[in-house]
Amino acid sequence: MAASHMDTRTGKYRYLETDLCRSMPFYIQMAGFDRCAPQYRVERERSPISVIGLTLSGSGTVCQNGQQVRAVPGSLFLVTAGDSHVYYPEADWEFCWVNLAGSHWQELVRLYGLQDKILFSPFALGGEFLALIARITEEETDPDSWQTEMQTFLFRTLLHLHQTQQREAPPLAARVRSEFERCAESGLTQTEVCRRIGITPRHAQRIFRQTYGESIHRYLAQKKLQKAQALLIGTDRSVAQIAEETGFENEKYFSTFFRQQTGLTPTQYRRGRTG
Repeated sequence: MAASHMDTRTGKYRYLETDLCRSMPFYIQMAGFDRCAPQYRVERERSPISVIGLTLSGSGTVCQNGQQVRAVPGSLFLVTAGDSHVYYPEADWEFCWVNLAGSHWQELVRLYGLQDKILFSPFALGGEFLALIARITEEETDPDSWQTEMQTFLFRTLLHLHQTQQREAPPLAARVRSEFERCAESGLTQTEVCRRIGITPRHAQRIFRQTYGESIHRYLAQKKLQKAQALLIGTDRSVAQIAEETGFENEKYFSTFFRQQTGLTPTQYRRGRTG
């Protein structure tokens, strides 16, 4: 791994990494604010950390895996560990940020379908993010006490970004998706759901596959699986609680489905990701 960091900036930051937080599936290593000089540049090859940054003023360039985006005020950039990335200012770039460590963050990014996009604009939770970073850098509080609060916010951020990305689909396809998601746990048949929308099941399947590249049935099954994986990694809820929360009839059916999809039982999957 090679890295270079021309640390020409003003601002403030705080280290939050402790022995206690290193046992977590993922944790906040550092958080802070940067006001970048023109020669500021961060370059990491196969980065050991993930970075989330919110542009406050000016603009910067962020590159990862062949993508190059322009970070402007109100936009959030997200680069993940294991990939190579570079970011640097264009004009008077000021942003707040967190550095994340622990291998499970990039797994959560993948589960929420965000691995192919690095810029999200506008970011509706930006005010909360800014306020939280300000408190972290200003309050003399035990570093470990910030981990849970920030992790909770980052889970909300992933869900928000996922939902925002889904809403970018064509209106009818997006409605089909949302109606099937809403009705999946209610026991309605595909025909009944389509009747609510006003289209035939065949039409629904066609536009869904054209937009999302897979069948409705597979999409809903994968969505259940992704939610279950995220809960297994990020919470201490029991397998039975997760089965109920993800809409399965019982724990046994959930465990059978999970093993068919992943090759592991839910308990084995959790142990392998959090052990």
